[in-house]
This record gives sequence, C-alpha cells and structure tokens, in this order.
Amino acid sequence: MNIRKTTYLPLALISIAFFLMGAQWEVITEEDGIKVMMKEVKGRSLPVFKGEGNVNENLYEILGVLRDINKGKEWMHSCKDSKLIKAIGDRKFIVYNVTNAPWPVSDRDVVVESEASFDKATKTVTIDMKSIEHPDMPKVSGLVRMPRLIGKFTLQAVSEKVTFVTYEIDADPGGMLPHWIVRMASRDIPYITLTNLRDRAKAMSEAGTYKDAVKLYREMGDNWN
Repeated sequence: MNIRKTTYLPLALISIAFFLMGAQWEVITEEDGIKVMMKEVKGRSLPVFKGEGNVNENLYEILGVLRDINKGKEWMHSCKDSKLIKAIGDRKFIVYNVTNAPWPVSDRDVVVESEASFDKATKTVTIDMKSIEHPDMPKVSGLVRMPRLIGKFTLQAVSEKVTFVTYEIDADPGGMLPHWIVRMASRDIPYITLTNLRDRAKAMSEAGTYKDAVKLYREMGDNWN
C-alpha cells in the first residue's frame, strides 16, 4: 500500500475505467448495512462487483489489517493463500493470491501490485490494485493464472471510530465460468469480505495487534498535505 498524494494509472486502465462508466450498477443485495452491486460487461464471464458499508473502527486500524498481507487468507472470502512477495517501503506491496473456487472449477491465482493514495480534504485512502507479471511467481500447475485484475479498497473516515469502506473488483478469471458461480461470487466475495473485515478490525483493535502499524500511519497522516 503506497500512500501518496497522486496515483497515475496506465493508459490501458484509464481506457477500461472510461468504458465501465457507461455501465450501470445493479444492487444485488443490501443487508447488515452492506450494499453489494455489480456491472455486467459484454464479453466477460465475471461482472465488475462492489461492496460498501461502514466499519466501526478507525481508518488506521483498518489499514493495519490490510497491511498484514500474509494473514489475508484468514478473513478475505475465498482467499486460499495470500503471500507478500515484495514490500516497497511501508506503502507499496507486490502480493501473490490464490482464490478458492468450488468444484469443478479450478482455483485461480494472481500477482497483484497494490499502491495507495490519500486525499486529506476528504480523509480518504484509496488502495489501487492491478495484476502484474513477476519473475518470482511463475504459473503454477493446477491453477489458472488470472489474465487481469483491477480493484481497489477505498477507506473514508466518517469519524474517529467509523470508516466507510468500499471494495471493488474488475477481474478476468480466465476461461468461462458457470452462471451460478458468477452470481455467487458477485454477491459473496464483497459481502463476506466486508463482514469479515468488520470482525477482524474489531478483534485486532481490541488486542492491540497492529498498534505499531497504526502509529506509523497516524504519523504519516499528520504529514499529509
């Protein structure tokens, strides 16, 4: 997670973003204060999906959870493995993820670069994610390497103890998926991930697990302009 003032996306990602602006979000579920939406994109097996809702914890506590990459599989829905490949400072990470898929579909894996930016005016941290190729993580037999993943976590401080979190993923999982898996993934991945993030952030805050990371991000926040 690279916290900086401005994030520049490659031209290809900008083109995709403009294309998706024409699609409409469809609300597929709304419960427990979490709203889940999706956008159908012609020619893709998986729609773009997004979940959003309040997490009753400080923004920095949530950053602490997200920073603990190797523990991601303990709370991110369908995450079979999450491994830090390289940290570039305290703000930017190269990560390897494996997503568990129900039988008979093969599990998916992907190498992701995540980098964050901060808007002090709106008290918002945006963690942008994009799939990349990495020489230390070649394709693995038995897994399908995802051709594309673009996503983000957006954390907006509502108050000292409440953060509005948005989790959005636009991915090409590789190959065609059964419709029932598409519908299930579109709902369950954002909904359960945000539900688990609520529980994880609360438990870690009460235990003081990420107090050093929280202190680091608070100090950085004080210097954001």
